[in-house]
Amino acid sequence: MPPKKSRGGGGGGGGGGGGGGGGSGRGRGRGGDQQSTPQPRVVPGYAPPSEASSTGGRGRGRGRGRGRGSDAGGAGGSQATQSLAATSPAVSTSQLAEQPIPGSPSSQASRSIGPAAGSAWDVGSTTGSGRGSGKGRGQPAHARQSSISSTSGQPPRGPQKPKEPKPEPPPPFQPPSIPVQPREDLEVTNVRRPGHGKAGVPVRLITNHFELSIQSPIIHHYDVSYPPHQEDQVTISRTWRGGITQKLLRRLKELHPDDLGMIIHDGCKNIYSFGVLPFDNNAHEYRLRIPNDIRPDDEHRVRITKTGLTVNNAVLDQYVNGQIAHDEDVILAINTINIALAMSLGEDANVIRKGKSFFVPGGRANIGKGLEVWPGYFQSARPAPGRMLLNVDLSAAVMYQQGDLITLCLRFLNREQQGAASLSNISPRERAELNEFFDGCAVRMSHRVNATKFINEFSVQSAAQISFTNADHQTLSVADYFHQQYNRALRFPNLPCVDVNNNPRNPPIYVPIELCVVPYGTVKKGQPPANMMKDVLNFAARLPANRIGGIRQANQVLNYNASPYHTPFGITIGNDLLRLQGRILTPPRLEYANKDDSVPALGSGQWRMDKRKFYKPGAITGWAMVILENQRFFAKQQADMVKEGLTRAATQAGIGGFGVDPVVEWADPQGNLVRTLRDVCTRFQKSYQRLPTLLVVIMRERSHIYNAIKFFGDMQTGIATQCMLGRSASKPGNGQYFLNIVLKLNAKLGGINHIPSTRSVPIFADPNTPVMIMGADAVHAVRRAKMGGRPSFTSVVGSVDSYGSNPKLTYIVVGKRHHVRFFPENPNDKNAADQKGNVKAGLVVDTEVGHPFEFDWYHVSHAGLIGTSRPAHYTVAHDENNFSVDALQQLAFALCHVYARSLRSVSIPAPTYYADIVCERAATHYDPHNPNFNYANPGRPRSDDDIKRIRLGYRDNFSQLHPSTFQKMYFM
Repeated sequence: MPPKKSRGGGGGGGGGGGGGGGGSGRGRGRGGDQQSTPQPRVVPGYAPPSEASSTGGRGRGRGRGRGRGSDAGGAGGSQATQSLAATSPAVSTSQLAEQPIPGSPSSQASRSIGPAAGSAWDVGSTTGSGRGSGKGRGQPAHARQSSISSTSGQPPRGPQKPKEPKPEPPPPFQPPSIPVQPREDLEVTNVRRPGHGKAGVPVRLITNHFELSIQSPIIHHYDVSYPPHQEDQVTISRTWRGGITQKLLRRLKELHPDDLGMIIHDGCKNIYSFGVLPFDNNAHEYRLRIPNDIRPDDEHRVRITKTGLTVNNAVLDQYVNGQIAHDEDVILAINTINIALAMSLGEDANVIRKGKSFFVPGGRANIGKGLEVWPGYFQSARPAPGRMLLNVDLSAAVMYQQGDLITLCLRFLNREQQGAASLSNISPRERAELNEFFDGCAVRMSHRVNATKFINEFSVQSAAQISFTNADHQTLSVADYFHQQYNRALRFPNLPCVDVNNNPRNPPIYVPIELCVVPYGTVKKGQPPANMMKDVLNFAARLPANRIGGIRQANQVLNYNASPYHTPFGITIGNDLLRLQGRILTPPRLEYANKDDSVPALGSGQWRMDKRKFYKPGAITGWAMVILENQRFFAKQQADMVKEGLTRAATQAGIGGFGVDPVVEWADPQGNLVRTLRDVCTRFQKSYQRLPTLLVVIMRERSHIYNAIKFFGDMQTGIATQCMLGRSASKPGNGQYFLNIVLKLNAKLGGINHIPSTRSVPIFADPNTPVMIMGADAVHAVRRAKMGGRPSFTSVVGSVDSYGSNPKLTYIVVGKRHHVRFFPENPNDKNAADQKGNVKAGLVVDTEVGHPFEFDWYHVSHAGLIGTSRPAHYTVAHDENNFSVDALQQLAFALCHVYARSLRSVSIPAPTYYADIVCERAATHYDPHNPNFNYANPGRPRSDDDIKRIRLGYRDNFSQLHPSTFQKMYFM
């Protein structure tokens, strides 16, 4: 069902969804930013895998992963919340430390992997297009050299089968005895749950939830403020306050244990107490100092004021039983429980908190470039049908290494051997890479104790070259200013500065990089660079046995029931993970050209074409091949291999027109690309009296020229383009590679690869009731680009082979940014588990862990190839068609089997996947050679007028698709 992109929305389904035992020790230091690194907290349950683990026997795999290298790569990555709409005119269908988790090496290991980076990551399952095989014994998990140090004195061994004590026989499964029946007059945000699905084979599961009992008294809320140190000072800035309030509140509790010992707080403005604090006039101000701090003599003022707001956790019992709606009282009660759950870990100075996750240095891995990955736990109180649950998962975050900024810059640029002076000569490309890598990184100013700022960008000029006029009308360089103002003579005045002003409307604030120190536990913001993703995934991905082993230890590791805060606040946590029942749906049959020869999608989430032809093959009237490489490195023989391989695969799948020989031209990748593409089209037109309908471009690596190629084809000429990496395309015997290319190519040419059989999807069975499927998504600019004025982009795609009038809308939101996981209760149960211990593709769970009373479900529609499968979460937001539960769940499962790039089912329905890809392709709608507007760097705004101008630039320079491309899947 080829989709088309719609801007501005129009049509029945428009809409988008935005957007997931041991001891402890402390180490403190004095003397400016030379504070020592705190000792790691010993928390069993997590350790990086051994780099000497065997890759084992043979393996073959095919699936998806974000295709950054070329069109030949797959697509993937984690999706933000997306939406799926179906319209119908008249459809009515009834380890957090040194000790390893179970299954990993028993000794403590530290590893050095090489260049990699990331941010806070939770890794479930990823798949990738392409097929590969390999065999070996004792091979490293990746090609880079690794070093292992083991405290046991024994060399690390390969993966070991988890050794766990025999569990007690589980109690017989009992379905919920009283399904939640919300009040008839209760206002719900989405659709009420009409019931539970019945289709599929029942299987027994374990999920990463503990039962959470809450029986607390009335909780009182207090506001915290931090008045100026002195009457003539301003209030503590938000940037600085965020780094000191945790220390202040922790010190207050130590000094006043009788009054404040059992309060809980969010580390900033809010305090909660299960009793009324003994304050006169409901307020009290404290004055205190923090010993052993960087400035131990500073006196701080903290004022605590009773607000009159109370928290009654009884509302949670009413909410999970459908008696009240999801209102502010419910939100406040859940937030209070989460604060109480986090208090014990939050008071540990070694623990770094990010959202609802906690990270510790024990078990961290040095992944190079000045970065390291820390293990951690995620925890969150969640409402469920009839009860509250505690969702616990393993997590990981990428941190900058603690130290001075100069050293980290040298590590990132691989210049440690050249020394600090080498940073005086960095190229524009290196500066751009530094800006992206350190964007938003927190740094402490060594010339101003306790001053923490965030890096915006690196200066072009050095500290000795940048000058400004001060209040006395003197012109000073930055180097001179710091010498006069702070008596700091710079050792490296010829190095660049960093701008730490994060308000683009104000002038830059430059600080020499030699005065900047990256503090302990600084989380890297944003996505890790694409070439560093592999090592982050290797660290964070955990096979099901390892993941559930670490989660099971959370109750002891996080000291839930030993926490001094749980009893006063009435919190009790169950001792074992929740057991429940799910269902494995039957995979759909898929139709190709021969309608009577439908292909069964196997339970492993994959199938074979076996020389079948596409359901609706596309066709070309001629093609050309441009090779952006010197002919000495990519010779005619290699070009012939590509031509023959692509022709064979396309013809076998039914695509016509490849009998015409292509025009082949070699070109300089650094030359004028647009002129090269136009010249090859002109050559083809002279030979065949028509333009080619396909341009194949061979390149050494994906670079900025990719966007230029796509703009030329999709926006300017309407010619389909297909990029390939030369090293992949010219390998002998790579028929599977060209099949993957042809899967994408057919969709770009307006063809349809395969469709689900109407026998498998009853909604499609009635020819008099056409159904239109639409997908929508939105992508938002990263911090740096957003500050520069880049807007969000939205997309809507839809099938164009069904039409009707007076449509009825069903709107479903699909999300994957969550921490819910499912594991087979018996990993040897072939009905429930695959060979890696993941749940089988097709699993549906719509009881026990979903919304208390709204229509939602969790669905694992794909086979997990790496780590533990992450289910998609479906929420029915609107349903005018009154679909049955089984009908919608089977529809969603079938749509996960029609993703054109793959012969595997994917994790979310194809329309939402396509909408995500369209959003990611926003950059290709802008002319990269436009002298008046640069998509990637439109200029730094200095005022509101600049912001407005840049945003208008994004709007006015957005190019529409060429008319011949508009109703084709050009984005594949």
